[in-house]
Amino acid sequence: MASQKQAARPGKPAAGQGGGLAGYLATHKFELSTLLFSLAGLGVSIYMVIEHYTQNAYAGCPQNATFNCAKVTTSPESVILGIPVAVLGLAFYLFMTGINSPWGWRSKLPAVHWARLASIVVGIVFVLYLVYAELFLINAICVYCTSVHIITFILFALIVVQATLYGVAPKRDAA
Repeated sequence: MASQKQAARPGKPAAGQGGGLAGYLATHKFELSTLLFSLAGLGVSIYMVIEHYTQNAYAGCPQNATFNCAKVTTSPESVILGIPVAVLGLAFYLFMTGINSPWGWRSKLPAVHWARLASIVVGIVFVLYLVYAELFLINAICVYCTSVHIITFILFALIVVQATLYGVAPKRDAA
């Protein structure tokens, strides 16, 4: 009899799970949640890149002493090596969307799974720097940046837990 850990492994159907869309959703909740969070991060990143290059005011972001998206996104810390942080975020979330797609999770190539883990570790380190910059260097908080930071943290937690419980490149049973 299969152990509980094995039956609950991402991508492996648990006993008694039906087929079709409902069965797929029931057995792939983890992979779908990482994909949905990646898509959410991608959406916010796209908006931030558009706002960066059009220099419009960020919708719904107040401009007071504490919350000021314009102050954060035009600060010297908003550009790294000549590249706007918004563009770096867009590239990161394009990659995360691909690597957290069903193709990425089903891949038998260990490099794909290692790339997912390494990318999210780099992403969370970068987020920690950006939070530090907002709080201590810029003295303002961008609500859009914060939403991306939260999404990155959630993805970090999900991916690290998955790697801890099942290994970085989980072995898939032959179909």
